[in-house]
Amino acid sequence: MGERLEGRTLSGMVEIDDAFFGGKSNGKTGRGAHGKRNVVVIVERLNRHAGDAALIVLPDPSGDTFLAAVRTVVDPMTHIRTDGYPTNSLLHGLAGKLNMDTIGKNYSEHGPLENVDRVISLAKRYLLGTYHQYCSSVHLQRFLNEYAFRFNRRYKWSQLFSRTLAAAALNPPVRYAALS
Repeated sequence: MGERLEGRTLSGMVEIDDAFFGGKSNGKTGRGAHGKRNVVVIVERLNRHAGDAALIVLPDPSGDTFLAAVRTVVDPMTHIRTDGYPTNSLLHGLAGKLNMDTIGKNYSEHGPLENVDRVISLAKRYLLGTYHQYCSSVHLQRFLNEYAFRFNRRYKWSQLFSRTLAAAALNPPVRYAALS
């Protein structure tokens, strides 16, 4: 499913935010919590509704890694909406228009980042329901690829089985040693 998502880009108006995936941790929550993986979430916005989504696990929290991940998924000169986190200011050279507002203020156009927040919430709920909250950090990108594959085809349920079967038939099998 990850190979089917490679090369697909999002354009038009997109919402970008980051999320932290991992089990429950003692102490600090959110940014800087121990044992959590940072994931950048990018969602197309189509008339206030969510379009296609991309979720990318960041290997480290640096701004260069964040910018490289966004570049692989977002077309140049796209209208980007994001929150006011300082790392997001790196997107100025990539975006046709960048709308950044600080958290807690009213967003200037079309309301808050509702679509990207919805995708993050649904992905975490999917992880809780399907994998019972356990997904190894090594396999988190595979899980997110599966989620994005299903989310991007949510209105084409009749084609989901045949497309999944085609994706499995066109790719070599994954050996057990690669999974463990």
